[in-house]
Amino acid sequence: MFKIMFVSGQWRFPGLLAVFFVTMLMSFLSPGLSLSQVVINPDGVLVVNGRKILPIGFSNGPPPDGRTPDGRSAYAEIKDAGGTFFRTGVMAGDTWDQKTIEREHMVMDTAARHGLYCWLRLRELSSLEAGNTKREIMLRRVVERFRNHPGLLLWKNVDEPE
Repeated sequence: MFKIMFVSGQWRFPGLLAVFFVTMLMSFLSPGLSLSQVVINPDGVLVVNGRKILPIGFSNGPPPDGRTPDGRSAYAEIKDAGGTFFRTGVMAGDTWDQKTIEREHMVMDTAARHGLYCWLRLRELSSLEAGNTKREIMLRRVVERFRNHPGLLLWKNVDEPE
């Protein structure tokens, strides 16, 4: 079991977990469309663009037009509370199509405007089958559309591949 620890005022990530975070966060982009610098420092602390952070994420963030009871943007509220990213993309029962791509683009645009990021679920697209050119074409469309988006944190692959 891996443990993330808070030691002497800093978050520390054990060896293999640090490698995981560096690998997964290589897609971490800043709102300025430039690739972020993501490293695990010698003390095992995650550093993004020179700033020590602890990624705090949520499954299924609010809709792009979501509001708090007092009328504030739900995205601004989450950012102000220390949130970093949302898990986004297709949900159970959904599939990737043009409508899903457009919805995801709106979510990523909103997240980026608020300094937040998206962990995009690829779901069925991450399991390519020989001869399934339709799925491969859609995967290429999704990757091309979002790979340089300032709201993309990382890609979510299938949880339990068959």
